Amino acid sequence: MITIDLRGKDVQAQVDAEIAIADYYCNGTTGAWQHGRCNDRFQEVTEGRQDATDRARAQNPALVAYSACTDLFSKCKLRLGARSEKPINRNDDGGSRDWAVGGGPAFVQGVPGYVHARQMPPGSKPSIGSWVVLDSSWHVAFLYNLDLEKGIAVLCEYGQFGVDPETGEAVAYGRRNTHPAKYVGRDLTIKGRLVLGWVPPGAVPLDAPAELPDDYEVP
Repeated sequence: MITIDLRGKDVQAQVDAEIAIADYYCNGTTGAWQHGRCNDRFQEVTEGRQDATDRARAQNPALVAYSACTDLFSKCKLRLGARSEKPINRNDDGGSRDWAVGGGPAFVQGVPGYVHARQMPPGSKPSIGSWVVLDSSWHVAFLYNLDLEKGIAVLCEYGQFGVDPETGEAVAYGRRNTHPAKYVGRDLTIKGRLVLGWVPPGAVPLDAPAELPDDYEVP
């Protein structure tokens, strides 16, 4: 692990570091899902919950599926140096509260500084390094890049949205994905889904040095 203390540094330093962390846990465009199984990075981010749920649902399809999108948010913030359990929803954060079922999206939207898109002037958009919240399903993803002239948004994201290249079946895995992005009226949409709001870079205070992957250089 590479340790860098980002406290007191400018926000761009945090953005660069979080890009590295998020992309590492998504395993770039390859994805953190290999040969039909979660890889070690995915297991670390989800603390094994996705795999355990998938195994249980194989025996009982009536069980509710697991969506891991806010696990990526919490893990990246933890690695960046945040320790507050107000936004971080994990068991391994060193705090007193265990992971809370369904708590992730509410914790993300409860971050001081969270931007409600409809309360902003028309044309407002999240900056690279923000965590965006999409439509009423509250899908949460890291904004790796946004180029509205080209009509694309690049997201590092976990959750149930992918397709296993070997089986063609829908699977849940982390990956860096490129999606269409455009304004519909005054509203920004990414992959056809309304951007409800976002957590801008620097909104979550840092309490400890950042821990970056050994094999991933900060851009």
